[in-house]
Amino acid sequence: MTYNPEIERLRENITSIAKQTETVIVADNGSKNIDDIKKLLQHYNNVCLVELHSNKGIAAALNVIMQKASDCRVNWVLLMDQDSVATENMIAEMLPYVAKNVGIVSPVILDRNKGFKTKDTNDNAIIEVTTAARKGIITAGSLTNVCAWSRVGGFDEYMFIDYVDYDFNERLLLNGYKLLKVNRAKLIQEVGNAKPTWLYTPRKESDGSWKIERFYAFGHSPMRCYYKARNRIYYTKKYGKYVLNKMEGVYQIPIQMMLVLLFENNKHEKMKMFIKGVVDGTKKRVERYHPLCGA
Repeated sequence: MTYNPEIERLRENITSIAKQTETVIVADNGSKNIDDIKKLLQHYNNVCLVELHSNKGIAAALNVIMQKASDCRVNWVLLMDQDSVATENMIAEMLPYVAKNVGIVSPVILDRNKGFKTKDTNDNAIIEVTTAARKGIITAGSLTNVCAWSRVGGFDEYMFIDYVDYDFNERLLLNGYKLLKVNRAKLIQEVGNAKPTWLYTPRKESDGSWKIERFYAFGHSPMRCYYKARNRIYYTKKYGKYVLNKMEGVYQIPIQMMLVLLFENNKHEKMKMFIKGVVDGTKKRVERYHPLCGA
C-alpha cells in the first residue's frame, strides 16, 4: 500500500519481494506522485496497481489487497508498507509455519533508525505472540491468513491509521488463531522518524525476557497523534473486558502524551490533536465486540 511514497525506497521495497512471491499488489491511497509510481511499476512483470484515488486509510487499502487475494483463491498474503524492505529468503523462512489455526506469521523488525538492531537474540526461536498491542505484530512483513482475515471481519476501516494492526491482532487472538514470529526471518523497516533520547526503560521481549532499552522519540505528525488517542479509546470500548487488564488501548494515552512533551518538537500542536482525539474517541458510540461462535 502506498501514499506519497519516496520512489527509490519503494523501488527497493518492491524489488525485494517481487522475486520472492508470485504477484505483488500495490494499493495506492491517492498519492500525489502516482505518475512516478506507475512509471516505476512498468519495470516489473508481476506487479499490479489498484488505485483508490483518495486517501481512504491504511485499513481500507489492506482490505482491498486481501479481497483481491480472496477473489483469486490465494490462501496467504504478505502485507507490506511502502518503506519496508524484505531481506533475502524472508518469505521462505516464514512459510513452514503457515497453518489453518495460524492467523499471522511475522518476521523480526530491523529498524533503520535504530541501527538495524534486533531485540530477540535467538535466531532459531519461533515465538507465539499472545498480546495484540503490547509487543504485538505490526502489518509490515506480516504473512496473513486470508481465510482468518475474512472470518474475523477484516481490518477496521473506521480506524484509518494507527492501531489498525493491533485491532486485527486482537480479533485473531479472541477467535483462537495463533500469531507467530519467526526470528530467522528479517524485515528492514523505518519506523516513523524515530530519534534516540536519553531515556532508558525496561522492556519485556516477545519471549518473556526483560531488557533495558533506549527510548526513541516517535517523530509522528500531529494528525497521527489524533489517531493515536482516538483509536486507543475506540479499541478499549470495542473490546472491553478482553483488554482492560492488559495495559493496552486507553492506558497508553497518558504515556504517549508525556513522551511527546518530553522529547518531541511541535508539542503544542501535537498535544492539541491528542486532546481532540480523546474528545472524539470519548463521544464515539462503539458496538462491543464478541468472539465468533465456536471460536
